[in-house]
Amino acid sequence: MNTRTDELTYIPYIRRTLLECHQLKSNLMYIFLATLLSLIAITFASQHNAQQPLHHSHNTPTMSKSLNVFKQPLALHSTQPMTGFLRNGYCESPASDYGNHAVAAEVTEEFLDFSAKQGNDLRPIPGMKGGCKWCLCVSRYVNCR
Repeated sequence: MNTRTDELTYIPYIRRTLLECHQLKSNLMYIFLATLLSLIAITFASQHNAQQPLHHSHNTPTMSKSLNVFKQPLALHSTQPMTGFLRNGYCESPASDYGNHAVAAEVTEEFLDFSAKQGNDLRPIPGMKGGCKWCLCVSRYVNCR
C-alpha cells in the first residue's frame, strides 16, 4: 500500500470542498479545511525534506528542492526583501517550520497593519512595505481574510 499515493487522492476532494465552503461563506468549515489542507501539505513537505539536506542561504538563493502542490519545483518568490522561513527566497515549509510559511503573497499596507496588531510587526525588516512579496504563515493568511 502506497500511503503517499493514497493521501494524494484526497487533495482534489479537499480543494473542491474548500472552494464550496468558501462560496457558502462557511467560515468555520473554511478554516477547518484550510488547516487540514495545510497539515497535509506539511506532511508531504516533511517527507520530502527529510530525504534531502536543508540548505541555508542568507545571501544567494539556491534552487529549492521543495515541490509545490502541482509537484513542480517551487519558484523563487522574493529576495528584496529576502523571504521564506529559511530566508532563501522560497515559500517552503521544512519540518522545523511550525508556522508553515507556505503562502506566497504580495503584502499590502492594510495587511502590515493587521499583522502588527496581531503582534508580528514586519515593517522593521529592511525594505518591507506594501507591495513587497513575502511568505506568510498559513494561519495568518486565514486570520486576515
